Amino acid sequence: MSYDPYVYYPKRTDKQLFKNLQHQAECMGIAVTADCPDAAWVDREFGLIVDALFGFSFKPPVRDSFKPIMELLQNTKLPIASIDIPSGWDVELGPQTDCDIKPDCLISLTAPKLCAKHLTNAKHYLGGRFLLLNVGAMALQ
Repeated sequence: MSYDPYVYYPKRTDKQLFKNLQHQAECMGIAVTADCPDAAWVDREFGLIVDALFGFSFKPPVRDSFKPIMELLQNTKLPIASIDIPSGWDVELGPQTDCDIKPDCLISLTAPKLCAKHLTNAKHYLGGRFLLLNVGAMALQ
């Protein structure tokens, strides 16, 4: 089984990390575009959407420039796997409107955010590599 990823990257940044990631994707032959893809094309060509549009610092409402992709995410029949927080959700309060996306899977990074309690009928995974440090325990007196 092989995968043919497609990256929607609407707002570029001058941060070197993101420039490097874009360059890496392009060197691997992965399509990277700033144009919102056509919903019918997405539903026809793909089997899964990975939602990593906004980060945990996102604060609703969604700006007008992101509304086309949010509508695509709201209306698609494809399964959606959201990374850390479903796009458009408030990190603590969860979905704020009936139009917010409803992912089929949430992959929480570092720790689940409060918004995760608003998931309905979705799988929830905790991602990350966590190593416990044995710091010992102080004797209680």
